[in-house]
Amino acid sequence: MSWQRISLAIAVITAAETPVPTLIFDEVDSGIG
Repeated sequence: MSWQRISLAIAVITAAETPVPTLIFDEVDSGIG
């Protein structure tokens, strides 16, 4: 699996649990990329 798939899976899971998944996804994306 590529890190893009992993981060996407994390974003989907996070979106289901949190009202602001974009903030977390942006941090993860900028941290990795």
